Amino acid sequence: MKTFKKRKLIRSTQTHILPNGVRLVYQKPKNALSITSFHVFCDVGSIHEPDSIRGAAHFVEHMCFKGTKRISEVKDIFSVYDDVGAIVNAYTDKRYTEYIIKVDDQFAEKCIHMMSDMILNSTFPKKEFVKEEKVVIEENLRTRDNPNANLNDMSESLLYQGSSFAFPVDMVQYHRTSFDYKKIVDFYHHFYRHENMVLSIVSQMPFHKIVDIIERSFFVKNIVNNKIIKDTAVSSERPFAIHPKYAIQYSTLHQTKPIYLFMKKPGTDTIHMNISFRTCNQTVNDKYVLDLLVNILSGSFGTRLPMLLREKNGLTYTSNAKTNYYEHAGDFTIYAQMDHTKLFHNSTKDSKGVLPLLIDMLSDLVRNGVSEIEFKRAKRNMQEKMKMNLENSAVLAEHNGRELLLYSDPANLVTYDHYFDRHIKPIVRSDILRVIRSYFKKDRMVFTIVSDNVPPQSSVEKEFENFVEHLEV
Repeated sequence: MKTFKKRKLIRSTQTHILPNGVRLVYQKPKNALSITSFHVFCDVGSIHEPDSIRGAAHFVEHMCFKGTKRISEVKDIFSVYDDVGAIVNAYTDKRYTEYIIKVDDQFAEKCIHMMSDMILNSTFPKKEFVKEEKVVIEENLRTRDNPNANLNDMSESLLYQGSSFAFPVDMVQYHRTSFDYKKIVDFYHHFYRHENMVLSIVSQMPFHKIVDIIERSFFVKNIVNNKIIKDTAVSSERPFAIHPKYAIQYSTLHQTKPIYLFMKKPGTDTIHMNISFRTCNQTVNDKYVLDLLVNILSGSFGTRLPMLLREKNGLTYTSNAKTNYYEHAGDFTIYAQMDHTKLFHNSTKDSKGVLPLLIDMLSDLVRNGVSEIEFKRAKRNMQEKMKMNLENSAVLAEHNGRELLLYSDPANLVTYDHYFDRHIKPIVRSDILRVIRSYFKKDRMVFTIVSDNVPPQSSVEKEFENFVEHLEV
C-alpha cells in the first residue's frame, strides 16, 4: 500500500496511481461468482502510426504473445492460460490496445503475472516476427472479404479525412512490403511503458490482495541484465511524452456538402449502406443524447429501423444505428443491408425502397424529433439492459478501464452501474431534437455503399436532393 500516492473510494470503485505511472481501477463484481476480469489498456492505437509502419499497433499486439525474456516458447505462454481454463483475448483499436483475461479467482494471480510479462517483456524473436506478419496478412484478407468492414472503413475515411483517425487499424495494403524490424520494436518500446498503462480489475478478491499481486508483477518490476528489479521511478505523476514522429493529427478537412463514395465488390449481391453524420467529440455531453437516439432507432425489435424496414415493408433483415467518439470528433451512422433491387423501390409492390424510406425517416426526425412514447420507452429499455449487463464482470472492467484511460481523472470516473443515472436519466425529449438539428447537416453527411451492384451516384444524389436542401449548414 505504501507504493501508492493516493487512495480514493468512488462508490464501489477504487482508483490508484502507482509510483511508476501505472493507473489502476478496481471494482467488486455485482454477482457472487469467483471470477476475475482483468483488462490491460495500453494507450496506443493506429492513430499513433506514421505512414512507414501503418498496422504497427495491431502487429505489436500479436507479437506480445510470441515470447518474453523469461518464456521463449509460444506454447509455454498459452499453456499458462489453457491449464486453468482462462479466457484470453486482445484487440487493437484506433485509440488504444486492450488485453483481456477472465479466470477463476484462484488462478488470477498466475494469469496476471503472465500477462504482465507478455506485455512488458516481449522479445520480438525474428523468426516469429516474419511468421506472424504472414498471419496478420491472412487476418486482413478475411477483413477485406467482409463488405461490412469495407463499408465502415470507407465511411470513417471520409468522416475523419485529414486526421489520423481516417486510417483503418490494419489492412492488406499496409503489408505490401515487409515491416522494418527495428521500427516496429522501437514503436513497441516507446509505447509499452508503465506510465502508458491502465489496469482495470473486477474481482471478489479484496483490493489489498490485488495490490499485492500487481506489486509482485512486471507492472511494477523490470528485468535488467537478467535480474528482476523493482521499477525505480519515484514520481507518480511522471508524464508520458509522445515522440513527434508518432504525433496525432486531429484536424479534419473542411466539408461543405454531402460526400458520396461507392465500392464495387464482386460477389456481393446485397447492398451494404451507411448514412453517416460527423458529430461531437468524446468530452461533449451531446454524446449521451446521441447514444439514446441509437436506442430509439435500433435498440430493440420494436424501434424505428426494424419496424420501418423489416416489419412494415419486408425490405431488410439487418439494420441498425451506432456511434463513435474520439478526442476531436465523433459520428452517428445508420446502416442497412438489402437486396440490390430494393434500394430505390420495393420489388414486391409499387412502393418506396430502403433509401427513400430512410430519407423520409431522417426528414421526420429533423422536423419533429421523436415522440414522447419512443423517448420514454428507449430510456427504460436502455436502463434495464444496462442493469442486466451488471452481471457480466467483463462489461464493468471494460467500461472502467476505458473511462480511466480516455478521461484520466479518477475523481470523475463514472462506473457502469451509475452511468445511466449520471448521464442518461437527465436527458429530456427536447435534447433529442436539438442534437439532431445540430449534427444532421449537409456539411457533416457522408453516404457510402459496398456492393457488386453499385447504383448510379446521380440517382442516389437525386433521392437525397430534397432532404439535403432543408438541412442547414
